[in-house]
Amino acid sequence: MNRALGCLLFVALLPALLGCRQEKGPTGFELPGVIFSKEQTEGVGFALQGRTGWVPTISQIEELEKELPRFLASSNHPDAGNIVGQLSHYRRQYLGYKDNGRSLIYVNAFCDSGRTRDESWRTTFVFVQDGGKCYFQATYDVESKRFIALTINGLA
Repeated sequence: MNRALGCLLFVALLPALLGCRQEKGPTGFELPGVIFSKEQTEGVGFALQGRTGWVPTISQIEELEKELPRFLASSNHPDAGNIVGQLSHYRRQYLGYKDNGRSLIYVNAFCDSGRTRDESWRTTFVFVQDGGKCYFQATYDVESKRFIALTINGLA
């Protein structure tokens, strides 16, 4: 195999090697985060309590992202309205899982401080206690195309 082909294959396989995907969909939609693999999702036991994982599609994430600002704006949580205008500054991890036959996507969102080049969030679930509105989690029901839960971290 020549070197150019080897480099091309490496670049094409890199997301699979990392265990998550960040890419563009057919409409040009660019993910503001990463989609975790089935294995990664099932490895986050404390958050998903042993539920079966699955891998959401780019189209499903695009639908979710279109609904997210509306969902946050309509929430009665006092910090949700402040998050809406700052969504572009949040990184996201998307975890697909099954709950009583329903396909759900867990969105783990956190501020992109821009102060670090640490990319471990792309492969390791980010769990932070406290941190305030810099950390929020939402659950999206794929079939109904609506959010069913929101949690925004508190302050210590």
